[in-house]
Amino acid sequence: MKERLLSSTALDERLLSSSGLHEHLLSYPEVEHITGLSRTTIWREVVKAKRFPAPVSISPNRVGFRASDIQNWIAARKPKHAA
Repeated sequence: MKERLLSSTALDERLLSSSGLHEHLLSYPEVEHITGLSRTTIWREVVKAKRFPAPVSISPNRVGFRASDIQNWIAARKPKHAA
């Protein structure tokens, strides 16, 4: 009888939730959509100005952003006042 293997996502979810470290990671396209910033602007703000949450390494060629960091960054932004 073959064992049923969990997908990597299901396995990650199980490991994170069992360790109490559950944190949703957002991809660059998701962060771009949420913030309205381009990938270039996000990178410039992260690397040069350090005014944006730093990405987290997921694998050697992939990064993600903690959803809570992005939410906190948005909440900290000052709204522009209408002229």
